[in-house]
Amino acid sequence: MENKEVSILIGNARTWESIELAIESIQKRTAYKPYQIIVHNQARIRDKGNRVAYLNKMARNGSIKLIEGEYRPRSDLDGHGKSVKKLLSVCETELALLWVSDIEILGDNWLDMLVERIDGDDILGVADFKPGRNHFNRMWIAPRYLPDWMLLDMERYREIEGDDDWDLSYIPFPKWPYPEVFIGQAPPSNPDHNPPQVFRDTGWRIWEKMAKRNSRGYKFAPLPPNWFGKKIYHFGGIDRNSFRPEFPELQTKLAKIRERLEMLRGE
Repeated sequence: MENKEVSILIGNARTWESIELAIESIQKRTAYKPYQIIVHNQARIRDKGNRVAYLNKMARNGSIKLIEGEYRPRSDLDGHGKSVKKLLSVCETELALLWVSDIEILGDNWLDMLVERIDGDDILGVADFKPGRNHFNRMWIAPRYLPDWMLLDMERYREIEGDDDWDLSYIPFPKWPYPEVFIGQAPPSNPDHNPPQVFRDTGWRIWEKMAKRNSRGYKFAPLPPNWFGKKIYHFGGIDRNSFRPEFPELQTKLAKIRERLEMLRGE
């Protein structure tokens, strides 16, 4: 039986060398075939941390498919969701893998392990679930499935797809329709607003569809055990902290990314 083709969908804003490590580690350390890499670029040449020239070169030599998007300013908190929507709209393969730009592939069967988890007619995809929680005593965060590393069966997803699937927003707690998801947790003691708000981050709407109005009975399979750390490594926070390149934590991560990229290119 032939493998289903996977589109690996990556958003790019201010990613420094992390986008290079992500793309090249996929290319060198992915046993699964066939796949294609599609990058949605929201950076511009004069931005610090962008890799526009690199992405254009990779597109010219056929390594990736490049989709140019509108520039994403740092103030655009919804930029990730917009990028996810655009990437999914151009996806023409049976499977789509939502991916982030600050990950290194470590094990060659990392993608096989995800694809084999879509093993039933009721499996919408594979994803990491985060329950609702009190966020640093400042606000609530709604439950969500993380779109950072989410594999979707696109035929099933198209059946339930909505224009607002990847939007994020805030809502005052009294208007939040599912207060039961926070039962047993202390309310925020130092909220940003009064009453406290619920932050509906990218991916919360998919949770709502699965948990509250799932007439087809779809569900997500969990990520494979020991997948993080053994098959992929996530640096985290590269784009989010790109506006302050002097930030010590960012400098440490970028130094490690450059070291790992050099090692990868020397293999």
